[in-house]
Amino acid sequence: MQTVIREYLEAADDSIVEFVEEVKSGKAWKNKKISVGTVSSQMADDIMDIAGVKSSEGGNILLNVSAVEHILKRHGENGVADRSMKNNLDIARINYVLQNYDHAILGDSVSYTFR
Repeated sequence: MQTVIREYLEAADDSIVEFVEEVKSGKAWKNKKISVGTVSSQMADDIMDIAGVKSSEGGNILLNVSAVEHILKRHGENGVADRSMKNNLDIARINYVLQNYDHAILGDSVSYTFR
């Protein structure tokens, strides 16, 4: 478990931190998006099984301004749902979570449980 914790903590992507800061400051243009990782074979299979949507292994996973705004509003420092992403570094670890999830389900939006 200590290895997983260490890997998670070290997985923060500086470009995502910068993007989140741009969004927070209002400096990010509305249609801006950044790649936060790629679709794994397992993820492509799970997306098809869960949502019936074909996804290509190796395809880019994009984070856009509205997604960051949602994360900040719902899960940021003053999140209305929780404060699980109050630190920008937590958001910047999104690719680690996506590449290491255990289970995915379709709800109001796709959600992932992390080991």
